[in-house]
Amino acid sequence: MNRSAFCPPNTHHLSYDVIGSLPLRSALAQEDHEKSHERLGTTSCEDDVGIQTHAVTTIDSALLAELESWQRKSIQLRRKSRRETQRRYRKKQADYTTKLADDVKQLQGGIKKLQQQRASVGSVDTAKRNVWNVALAYSSSFRRVNTQGIRSQLEFLRAAMAPDVAFNGGFGPVELAESWCVLRWFDNVDVDIQSLVKSGEDSVVQTTKTSVTITERTLQNLFPHVCGHRSGDGRSAEMARLMARLVDQRIIMDGRTVFQWDSASNSMASVTTECDLLSPILMLLGSLEDASLLFDRALVSPDFQWRPTI
Repeated sequence: MNRSAFCPPNTHHLSYDVIGSLPLRSALAQEDHEKSHERLGTTSCEDDVGIQTHAVTTIDSALLAELESWQRKSIQLRRKSRRETQRRYRKKQADYTTKLADDVKQLQGGIKKLQQQRASVGSVDTAKRNVWNVALAYSSSFRRVNTQGIRSQLEFLRAAMAPDVAFNGGFGPVELAESWCVLRWFDNVDVDIQSLVKSGEDSVVQTTKTSVTITERTLQNLFPHVCGHRSGDGRSAEMARLMARLVDQRIIMDGRTVFQWDSASNSMASVTTECDLLSPILMLLGSLEDASLLFDRALVSPDFQWRPTI
């Protein structure tokens, strides 16, 4: 008998029918397994994957809808913000336009007032001008010395005064205009005319009360010797004491102006002005010695006259 690994001893008992029946049993087993799953209510792996895919798709749709809603709200907020910005801008432009209109009205009123003042000044050029009219125009111009340009003042003086008009410090309209510069170094100048009285056919006397505020600029330009001492100088402490008593003080000066008319030339022949600066200064400093020290090298005299040279 032939024996080997490929020919077992019971080979003659085996047949191909037994082997051929194995696939059938395998198929039947698979069918029985599937029926068993159906009875138990379970699903296959393919069904599980289908459910998960459907769930993911549902979640993605909800998130997309939420994002679209957020985007719409964001667009609405941006539009609302732009509308609010435009509203504020239009309001700002409207307010600015209103302010400009108010400023224009104010300027027009100022122009009208200046034209009236110019007309009153121009009246001195007519044949009707006299000492009274010119004195009134002079007083009006003098009260605006801090706001009126030098050129306008000079034009008025040349039109109203004689070419060689005499005044306290010299002759001529130019020097008379320069004498007014004393007031320019003070702040808050207010000239209040108390009276304007004719003292004769060709003469008018005017009395005034002039209120001014003394500042550091006033002392630097009219009393430079008070501000010019350096620290350590023997008089620096004394000058500092004077400055401390004067700065930011408001004083009132009594004044008197005499206008003399020249009928031959139909113009003002002389203007003589006096203003008491000494009395209010004396009240602030408290002693004649300090007042004398202040006016010693000042560019303005105690009677408020311009002294360009000492």
